[in-house]
Amino acid sequence: MIRFSCKKRVPTVEVPTIEVEAAGDTPLYHETALSRFIARHEGLRLVCYLDAADVPTIGYGHTATVGRADVGVLKITKDKAHALLLQDIKWASMSAYAITGYSSGNVHDAITSFIFNLGPGALHGKSTQIGRHLLNKDYTAAYYGMQKYVFGGGRRLNGLVTRRKEEGEMLLATK
Repeated sequence: MIRFSCKKRVPTVEVPTIEVEAAGDTPLYHETALSRFIARHEGLRLVCYLDAADVPTIGYGHTATVGRADVGVLKITKDKAHALLLQDIKWASMSAYAITGYSSGNVHDAITSFIFNLGPGALHGKSTQIGRHLLNKDYTAAYYGMQKYVFGGGRRLNGLVTRRKEEGEMLLATK
Protein backbone atom coordinates (compact mmCIF):
# COMPACT_ATOMS: atom_id res chain seq x y z
CA MET A 1 0.00 0.00 0.00
CA ILE A 2 1.09 3.52 -0.76
CA ARG A 3 -0.15 5.97 1.84
CA PHE A 4 -0.63 9.63 1.08
CA SER A 5 -1.61 12.18 3.66
CA CYS A 6 -2.80 15.64 2.70
CA LYS A 7 -2.96 18.52 5.18
CA LYS A 8 -6.50 19.36 6.38
CA ARG A 9 -8.34 18.38 3.19
CA VAL A 10 -8.51 14.57 3.36
CA PRO A 11 -6.88 12.67 6.23
CA THR A 12 -5.50 9.67 4.35
CA VAL A 13 -5.89 8.11 0.93
CA GLU A 14 -4.65 4.56 0.44
CA VAL A 15 -3.88 3.33 -3.04
CA PRO A 16 -3.17 -0.38 -3.45
CA THR A 17 -0.15 -1.45 -5.46
CA ILE A 18 -1.29 -3.08 -8.69
CA GLU A 19 0.31 -6.16 -10.16
CA VAL A 20 -0.51 -6.59 -13.82
CA GLU A 21 0.46 -9.70 -15.71
CA ALA A 22 0.36 -10.20 -19.44
CA ALA A 23 -2.21 -12.64 -20.76
CA GLY A 24 -1.14 -13.56 -24.27
CA ASP A 25 -1.74 -10.62 -26.60
CA THR A 26 -4.15 -8.88 -24.23
CA PRO A 27 -3.26 -5.21 -24.06
CA LEU A 28 -2.28 -4.16 -20.54
CA TYR A 29 -2.42 -0.48 -21.19
CA HIS A 30 -5.55 1.64 -21.14
CA GLU A 31 -4.54 4.80 -22.96
CA THR A 32 -6.07 8.16 -22.05
CA ALA A 33 -5.20 11.75 -22.93
CA LEU A 34 -3.58 12.06 -19.49
CA SER A 35 -1.50 8.88 -19.86
CA ARG A 36 -0.36 10.02 -23.33
CA PHE A 37 0.56 13.45 -21.94
CA ILE A 38 2.60 11.97 -19.08
CA ALA A 39 4.22 9.30 -21.27
CA ARG A 40 5.25 11.93 -23.83
CA HIS A 41 6.92 14.05 -21.17
CA GLU A 42 8.52 11.17 -19.28
CA GLY A 43 9.79 9.19 -22.25
CA LEU A 44 10.25 5.41 -22.17
CA ARG A 45 13.44 3.72 -20.96
CA LEU A 46 13.31 -0.05 -20.49
CA VAL A 47 16.61 -0.24 -18.58
CA CYS A 48 16.93 1.40 -15.16
CA TYR A 49 18.93 4.65 -15.26
CA LEU A 50 19.68 7.74 -13.16
CA ASP A 51 17.52 10.68 -14.19
CA ALA A 52 18.67 14.33 -14.27
CA ALA A 53 18.12 14.60 -10.51
CA ASP A 54 20.20 11.43 -9.91
CA VAL A 55 17.13 9.34 -9.03
CA PRO A 56 16.98 5.69 -10.19
CA THR A 57 14.18 5.51 -12.77
CA ILE A 58 12.71 2.99 -15.22
CA GLY A 59 9.86 2.86 -17.71
CA TYR A 60 7.88 6.07 -17.94
CA GLY A 61 9.44 7.87 -14.97
CA HIS A 62 8.78 5.11 -12.42
CA THR A 63 10.91 5.51 -9.27
CA ALA A 64 8.99 3.84 -6.46
CA THR A 65 10.39 0.30 -6.71
CA VAL A 66 13.89 0.80 -8.12
CA GLY A 67 17.17 1.64 -6.42
CA ARG A 68 20.78 2.43 -7.25
CA ALA A 69 21.67 -1.27 -7.47
CA ASP A 70 19.16 -1.58 -10.35
CA VAL A 71 20.79 1.10 -12.55
CA GLY A 72 22.02 -0.42 -15.80
CA VAL A 73 20.95 -3.89 -14.63
CA LEU A 74 17.17 -4.03 -14.25
CA LYS A 75 15.25 -4.37 -17.51
CA ILE A 76 11.50 -4.41 -18.07
CA THR A 77 9.20 -5.01 -21.02
CA LYS A 78 7.09 -2.33 -22.65
CA ASP A 79 3.98 -4.02 -21.17
CA LYS A 80 5.47 -3.80 -17.66
CA ALA A 81 6.38 -0.15 -18.28
CA HIS A 82 2.77 0.55 -19.26
CA ALA A 83 1.50 -1.28 -16.15
CA LEU A 84 3.84 0.79 -13.94
CA LEU A 85 2.69 3.96 -15.70
CA LEU A 86 -0.94 3.16 -14.93
CA GLN A 87 -0.07 2.31 -11.31
CA ASP A 88 1.84 5.57 -10.89
CA ILE A 89 -0.92 7.62 -12.58
CA LYS A 90 -3.47 6.06 -10.24
CA TRP A 91 -1.36 7.07 -7.24
CA ALA A 92 -0.83 10.61 -8.57
CA SER A 93 -4.51 10.89 -9.49
CA MET A 94 -5.64 9.93 -5.99
CA SER A 95 -3.18 12.45 -4.56
CA ALA A 96 -4.50 15.16 -6.90
CA TYR A 97 -8.07 14.35 -5.89
CA ALA A 98 -7.17 14.56 -2.20
CA ILE A 99 -5.74 18.04 -2.74
CA THR A 100 -8.14 19.55 -5.29
CA GLY A 101 -11.36 17.61 -4.82
CA TYR A 102 -11.54 17.13 -8.60
CA SER A 103 -11.53 13.59 -10.00
CA SER A 104 -11.45 14.60 -13.66
CA GLY A 105 -11.02 17.59 -15.93
CA ASN A 106 -8.20 20.01 -16.59
CA VAL A 107 -7.38 20.85 -12.96
CA HIS A 108 -7.19 17.17 -12.07
CA ASP A 109 -5.08 16.25 -15.09
CA ALA A 110 -2.64 19.16 -14.71
CA ILE A 111 -2.10 18.45 -11.01
CA THR A 112 -1.90 14.68 -11.58
CA SER A 113 0.91 15.21 -14.10
CA PHE A 114 2.68 17.63 -11.73
CA ILE A 115 2.43 15.16 -8.82
CA PHE A 116 3.49 12.25 -11.05
CA ASN A 117 6.68 14.17 -11.85
CA LEU A 118 7.48 15.74 -8.46
CA GLY A 119 5.41 14.05 -5.75
CA PRO A 120 2.66 15.69 -3.69
CA GLY A 121 5.09 17.52 -1.39
CA ALA A 122 5.87 20.04 -4.15
CA LEU A 123 2.36 21.45 -3.80
CA HIS A 124 3.08 22.57 -0.25
CA GLY A 125 6.45 24.27 -0.76
CA LYS A 126 6.76 27.50 1.21
CA SER A 127 8.01 29.46 -1.80
CA THR A 128 5.13 28.48 -4.09
CA GLN A 129 2.14 27.49 -1.93
CA ILE A 130 0.57 25.80 -4.95
CA GLY A 131 -1.67 23.61 -2.77
CA ARG A 132 -3.14 26.65 -0.99
CA HIS A 133 -3.77 28.37 -4.33
CA LEU A 134 -5.53 25.27 -5.65
CA LEU A 135 -7.75 25.04 -2.57
CA ASN A 136 -8.68 28.70 -3.11
CA LYS A 137 -9.24 28.02 -6.83
CA ASP A 138 -6.65 30.69 -7.66
CA TYR A 139 -5.38 28.86 -10.74
CA THR A 140 -3.33 31.80 -11.99
CA ALA A 141 -1.26 31.86 -8.78
CA ALA A 142 -0.96 28.05 -8.90
CA TYR A 143 0.24 28.33 -12.51
CA TYR A 144 3.03 30.75 -11.56
CA GLY A 145 4.03 28.56 -8.63
CA MET A 146 4.26 25.51 -10.89
CA GLN A 147 6.60 27.35 -13.27
CA LYS A 148 9.32 27.37 -10.58
CA TYR A 149 9.71 23.57 -10.80
CA VAL A 150 11.89 23.40 -13.91
CA PHE A 151 15.19 22.25 -12.41
CA GLY A 152 16.72 18.78 -12.25
CA GLY A 153 20.09 18.17 -10.66
CA GLY A 154 20.49 21.92 -10.15
CA ARG A 155 20.08 22.65 -13.87
CA ARG A 156 17.18 24.29 -15.69
CA LEU A 157 15.86 21.58 -18.04
CA ASN A 158 14.07 22.51 -21.26
CA GLY A 159 11.86 19.42 -20.99
CA LEU A 160 10.60 20.55 -17.58
CA VAL A 161 10.08 24.12 -18.82
CA THR A 162 7.88 22.73 -21.61
CA ARG A 163 6.04 20.34 -19.27
CA ARG A 164 5.28 23.04 -16.67
CA LYS A 165 4.10 25.39 -19.41
CA GLU A 166 1.73 22.74 -20.82
CA GLU A 167 0.49 21.73 -17.34
CA GLY A 168 -0.10 25.40 -16.56
CA GLU A 169 -1.99 25.96 -19.79
CA MET A 170 -4.13 22.92 -18.99
CA LEU A 171 -4.82 24.34 -15.53
CA LEU A 172 -5.68 27.81 -16.85
CA ALA A 173 -7.99 26.34 -19.51
CA THR A 174 -10.34 25.65 -16.58
CA LYS A 175 -11.31 29.32 -16.25
